[in-house]
Amino acid sequence: MPSDFSVFTRLINETHESLSLDSDHLVAEHGDWYDVPKSIGAGESKRFSLQGRLPAFYGCEGEFTYRILDTNSRILSKLWSYQVDPIQSGNNVKVRDPKPEALYTVSFQTSTKGPHGPWTEGKVNPDGHPFWVEYTVKYQPRTYFFLLIHISASSFHIVRNTRRKLVYGTHSLWDSKDPNAFNDGNQGSYQPNLFAYDFVSPIAIKSAIDVTVRPVDLELEGAEAVVVGRISNTRVFLSEWFILKVNADQKVTTRIISPNTSTMPFAWNDDVQWSLELRYSDRPVMPLPRTPSSTRLELYWIASHVHFAFKNEIPVGFLRDVLRRAPRQLEWTESGSSNLKASDGPVGVRTSGYYQYVTNAVFGDFCKKYDTVTGASHFNMDSYGGFFAQGRYRLADASGVPGSLLRAVNCMDQAAMLELSCSFWQEVSDPRPTSWLLQCPFGYINTTHLVGITQSDFSGPLIPVNNPFFGTDRSKALLDINDTSRSWFSCHVYVGYSSLFDRVNDGVFDACSGPHTGTENAESYVTAAIDTQTNLYHVHNTHPGTVASIQQSYGVVGIDGHSPTSVHNSRSGLNLTPFRQLLDRLAPVPNAGTVTQVDWANLSDWVESVLGDEWSVVFGSVTASEDIADAFWDLADAANPDEPVCVHVIVPSVAGTDGALDVAASAEAARDRLATILSSTDRDPEGVWTTGTFNDFGDYSLQYAADLAAGRVIVVAANTVVDIAGRSSTNALDRVARQLFGHTVRSDAPALSIPVLEYRGDGDTLTVHGLGTEFTIVFAAVGQLSVAGATCEDTGVVFDDSLIVEVEGGNSTVEFKFVTRELGEHAVRIHCAEMLTMVCATKTLQVNVMEDDANA
Repeated sequence: MPSDFSVFTRLINETHESLSLDSDHLVAEHGDWYDVPKSIGAGESKRFSLQGRLPAFYGCEGEFTYRILDTNSRILSKLWSYQVDPIQSGNNVKVRDPKPEALYTVSFQTSTKGPHGPWTEGKVNPDGHPFWVEYTVKYQPRTYFFLLIHISASSFHIVRNTRRKLVYGTHSLWDSKDPNAFNDGNQGSYQPNLFAYDFVSPIAIKSAIDVTVRPVDLELEGAEAVVVGRISNTRVFLSEWFILKVNADQKVTTRIISPNTSTMPFAWNDDVQWSLELRYSDRPVMPLPRTPSSTRLELYWIASHVHFAFKNEIPVGFLRDVLRRAPRQLEWTESGSSNLKASDGPVGVRTSGYYQYVTNAVFGDFCKKYDTVTGASHFNMDSYGGFFAQGRYRLADASGVPGSLLRAVNCMDQAAMLELSCSFWQEVSDPRPTSWLLQCPFGYINTTHLVGITQSDFSGPLIPVNNPFFGTDRSKALLDINDTSRSWFSCHVYVGYSSLFDRVNDGVFDACSGPHTGTENAESYVTAAIDTQTNLYHVHNTHPGTVASIQQSYGVVGIDGHSPTSVHNSRSGLNLTPFRQLLDRLAPVPNAGTVTQVDWANLSDWVESVLGDEWSVVFGSVTASEDIADAFWDLADAANPDEPVCVHVIVPSVAGTDGALDVAASAEAARDRLATILSSTDRDPEGVWTTGTFNDFGDYSLQYAADLAAGRVIVVAANTVVDIAGRSSTNALDRVARQLFGHTVRSDAPALSIPVLEYRGDGDTLTVHGLGTEFTIVFAAVGQLSVAGATCEDTGVVFDDSLIVEVEGGNSTVEFKFVTRELGEHAVRIHCAEMLTMVCATKTLQVNVMEDDANA
């Protein structure tokens, strides 16, 4: 019989943690422990033994426990082992994997031949004496799984997605019940989220995204984990540590960790790969196979105060086009604040790195080309501002590049895009963060670059220009400064750094010429931009602009025909005198007309029957706002794809004291609107416009001069302004314009009248309970309507959508959908345009938002 029934033990620690002996659980039922180490460091191994007492009647039997400790001596888990080398029964070794089992595993091998083997994995020869055992503690090599259940966040601003739905407040970014419902193709998500950010603090403070997970494997129970979201293998989202509960839905908050901070607005619009990471384990817990492992998230960090035109909603397409390429400042500067925030330029000028970025982007990234024929606005702006057609501005052709479909612009279009884009970064709560600056006249320009004016159409490097209206002959873009054929800017618009422009200290931003990126104050900008050396000013009886001639106007008052509030005050007091004088010379005020223009709101229904099957509508928009209705139609001719035609219809409606349409006042409002159109060219309108030859279709008409390489015709009938532009000249446009006008002119139409609206509710005040509550207001209308909209006088109630339903008798009902945002009483103004004439009616209703009954 052998005399040695000992167990010689080696414990190998392959983890990064230390092992600490639990002396209370070091037990020897038979025999004694020798040289048991109190601790075994990370990556170390120690030897000890359990030996039977002599005479060895029973052999040896015992157990030991080691605690696994982190660097702070916190107990993470426990390792337990039992081993016996008896005289009468077989040898045995038992181990218990540390809990949670997802972290660590313990394996052993034994030998009865000596400390150098041979070794048997996971079992022991029952008859050999003594025996040797080696335990190895290591990280669990198995992969465990979880289910991704839900992702949500709270949007600070309201955004309208590409399905025309509002996204606001706390909302779902993704849900496993319908995982594909949130993906907006390759553009982003149908559930974008906007965080308010100050561009100084760590972004993690302003980026809470709640992720719900469900651990699947039992071995995960009790393990500590974090949720990690990766974009292109970069850890971007990270949660705090939490304890896993198997088969339970656990909602945890993740925050962005890359970048740490940003000095300008930015976006993450990417597929996010999700996983769990266990504390003290280098193996991630992965989404269960054949279940979603990634989600498309579309997230933006912009200022808490944005342009007031975005007060009710920000179109997600605008965010995508402006911010998808915005650079991110990844780390703090040494001073702890941004090196791209408001700062002093080279001459002490207040400027902004973000404004500089946006100026360059608007100048170079939207495929725009300066209108070198007339310098006209193509997106509904005039020299004073206006309702910017930002949706049309950003339309893409087949290439998918934003702005590539409708390329021609002037300085007013560029200033509008710049003003809105800049508002995503601002330090103050102004309705607009920048200033709309105009100079009329501006003068001859120093040699510069104009947006999109390259060696050939849309390709090659930019060419130098000092003759902006060279038409289509690029060889005339740069002339001798005293060449009498040289043209000048009759008007020019650009943007100033602050909402109340400081001529001495504020930087100037110009995305039409230059570009000028805020490094110059007013004096430096005027000196750099305006040619004062030429002797041509006396030829045209004009003069160069000066710092003193810089005016500030209202700028963008709304987008795409909509304004969040009434714009009467912001558009009042315009100096239209020189444009009205020109209009009076070209088209004197006629006697009351006998014809009307109708059916423009329905152009998409009849355009093919009038112009031919080769014509199609590539963009259409009909809107009703404060006492005015607008229709935009962009038409494409398959036979002449490079010569689109744009139709813009404007119908002001002024109500008299009796509530009926004041036809004379409405016609005068139409004439004012036409005067603002005359103010919407950078070129001297005297050389652009002439008396029209289309008076058979209205009360009077204007058109572009015959020698211009662009076509445009405007017909005014009572209160309706129809503006048709396109083709290579007015003569080339003539046939198309006459075909369109021939369909819409009426000499026997009923008298113009405002639609009669009746509120389908009690009284003139509606009470709604709770914030974030969706509610509906219903109006009945006599006759049919073409479009309906709404404005709210403050931010307490937000207009969502309207639905027009034709009812029995040829009448209509309109459902207006709103969302509550603030408590209190709020004025809501609803607008409806008649089907044929687009004459608009406006009604006001008070909405009283009160606390939810449950919270009262």
